[in-house]
Amino acid sequence: MKKIATILLFFPLISFSQNALNFDGVDDVVQTSFTPVSGNNARTVEAWIKTSANCNPNSGGTQNVIVDWGSFTNGNRSTFNLLWNNSIRFEVGGSGLSGSIPVNDGNWHHVAFVYDPTAPDPIKLFIDGSLDVSGTIPTPVNTVANTPLRIGNRIDNAKPFSGEIDEVRIWNVARADSQIANYKDREFCVTEPGLVAYYRLNDGVAGGNNTGLTTAMDDMGSNNGSLLGFSLNGIGSNWVTGASLDGNKAGNVIDSTCGVYTDPNGGTYDSTGIYQYVLPANNGCDSIVTLDLTVNTVNTTVVLDNNNITMYGTTAGTSYQWIDCSDNSPISGANQSSFTPTANGDYAMVIEQNGCVDTSDCISIVSIGLSEYINGAISVYPNPAKEVINIEIPHELLGVTNSIYTLSGALVSKIELNNSVNPINISSWPKGVYIIHSDQSEVKPIRFVKW
Repeated sequence: MKKIATILLFFPLISFSQNALNFDGVDDVVQTSFTPVSGNNARTVEAWIKTSANCNPNSGGTQNVIVDWGSFTNGNRSTFNLLWNNSIRFEVGGSGLSGSIPVNDGNWHHVAFVYDPTAPDPIKLFIDGSLDVSGTIPTPVNTVANTPLRIGNRIDNAKPFSGEIDEVRIWNVARADSQIANYKDREFCVTEPGLVAYYRLNDGVAGGNNTGLTTAMDDMGSNNGSLLGFSLNGIGSNWVTGASLDGNKAGNVIDSTCGVYTDPNGGTYDSTGIYQYVLPANNGCDSIVTLDLTVNTVNTTVVLDNNNITMYGTTAGTSYQWIDCSDNSPISGANQSSFTPTANGDYAMVIEQNGCVDTSDCISIVSIGLSEYINGAISVYPNPAKEVINIEIPHELLGVTNSIYTLSGALVSKIELNNSVNPINISSWPKGVYIIHSDQSEVKPIRFVKW
């Protein structure tokens, strides 16, 4: 069989739902061993969050901490949380700057603070890529290298976060407004200058049993975090579906092929369906590709009847070319769904269908030119038969070799008949119609049915 494939490709870039961590608001925390930025140095902290918690003490709520590090002394902490107005806040212990836009609506929001000690307004707060507020605070910033970075709780184990946190980035530089806006929706898959800790939080199976996945990987270094307090099984206190981020993802592939499709990893698919495969990247930004595959097929079934070969089940829009199997040469004018050879030989049909080209099996024609001078010289009984047939021949045909073919022209057996009645065991043969051809050209072929 010969396959020629026609392939159509489409590679749109789409957003993917990555994983995140759900914090139960009680005791879930990611504890690292890393103090990212100390003293009065510039810094930027970004994260994606999703919460419905009441964080405003004026309405009965309580602070929810996104990240924190430093010491529990005025000016010595670097805390990013939700507090007044149910909005974001940067504080250092003793004072802080609060945002104005609530973010506890149960939707995903990108939140960030930038601290630039050289700027007139050193603190900026961003929500969904846009500047919310900027300003200064009375307490000098002097973060100490004491309690390392933790995610989802304050360094004194108070004010736990309730909801989802994703894509935590810690920078030792003051990111520009345009950088916050332009890169909030993207994962970083290469080393970024100034990015000193990066927790994509993409591990685990969302909502599955992840009891063995107790580490939050730092994708920019070795400052991994330990998951403490998480149940890691079910829809809460576990790995869950995260924010939709583009990253460097390949997205969906809509493809069609003739025969077998091979993906970039060497995986093969031979039937129409929806499949997934992963394109690995060196630093973990793997692309989960959904393949919508259509496998086009060609009908190559042909039937032999009285030396006429016909395609079984013709289809509109199909083209045909009959060939001589001895040299694969096309037969002039033989471009219909049926073909009647004028000479014995092996013949096949080349079919073009559904944008694919394939070739049928070769069919043997052996009975052209046989004379019928001795019509009825061979008889077969019982007919139909299940286990044994008896081939009866006249005396003048003793010792003549006879060949038995399937209806499609495949040779089943060659038999020398040395008796007037010759029993043949056909019990193991497939059901169907068979043709007995004698080497004696004057003898007409005869058919029998195996049932």
